[in-house]
Amino acid sequence: MEETTLVITEAGKKDLLTTAKWSKFYAVLSFIGVVFCVLMGALMLVSGYFMGNLQPELSAAMLAPLGLVYIVLGGILVMPALYLLQFAKKSEQAIADTNTEMMEQALNRMKSYWKFMGIFTIVMLAVSLLMVPVAVIGSFLL
Repeated sequence: MEETTLVITEAGKKDLLTTAKWSKFYAVLSFIGVVFCVLMGALMLVSGYFMGNLQPELSAAMLAPLGLVYIVLGGILVMPALYLLQFAKKSEQAIADTNTEMMEQALNRMKSYWKFMGIFTIVMLAVSLLMVPVAVIGSFLL
């Protein structure tokens, strides 16, 4: 493969550093969101257990699946947060060291972030569309 040279101007470097800082900020917020998601899931599991003991008709079977969904969702969302944090750190390092290879790694992490988020969005849209008939059928069964 033929190697070409890409020159990043000072304005471009400044914009990349700003993007890296905002990416780092959003990655930290994402990690905090993951923690809240997992904690909420665990709270649902525990409260479902206690509610099942207090009122058997409100069994843990009602909250446990939702709690598990929250925990799994939190686990899944660790990956994009990690990709974003890696992009930010590698971008800052690449610009500081004028390191082309490091910048390629940073851009690869950004590509991975957007690829993950695109696939995740498609899956969530599909799940949402599938839930409509489930909700309609479920409302008739109650």
